[in-house]
Amino acid sequence: MKKFQRNSVTVTFCACIVLANFAPSASAAVFNNLTVGADYATGSNWDVAVVPVTPSGPVVIGFPGFTPVSPIYSTATSYTADGILYVGGSPWGVGNGTLTLGGSAGTLSYGHLYIGASAGSTGAVTVNAGTFTVGGGDIVLGTAGSGATGTLTVGGGTVGVGRLIVGDAANSTDTVTLSS
Repeated sequence: MKKFQRNSVTVTFCACIVLANFAPSASAAVFNNLTVGADYATGSNWDVAVVPVTPSGPVVIGFPGFTPVSPIYSTATSYTADGILYVGGSPWGVGNGTLTLGGSAGTLSYGHLYIGASAGSTGAVTVNAGTFTVGGGDIVLGTAGSGATGTLTVGGGTVGVGRLIVGDAANSTDTVTLSS
């Protein structure tokens, strides 16, 4: 009688939990100059020491735990970033922030724009000059939870967008104002 030897293989699996939404990625850029009206186009006003451009990860104006920030983009230099711009909160928590395009603003472009981007956050974008474009993406006001407030005001300049979504979350308070 022949004996057959069996080969055995031991396979070990490792279960990993990814907590992707609890901390910004290494490529996130956060506007961290707390002076009201600080210049959007000054690299040292960003935690990554440069103005975000393509390729970019998420960009946050109004990061959780920071004092509300209110940068102004008023330079003729144009900036294009393919990531998501969060103004007032982010997936990482509650925050408050505003962004104003004024003066001799050039073109500011992002892949998507979220205003009032988490529950309890307040965000506002005001376009008084220049051009703000969202390349094929959405502008979303009041997203990711109830109690978010998003405001988009266009008093001059141009806004180009694929879709404008107002009131994306239950109990959000969102406003779009168009004037000339």
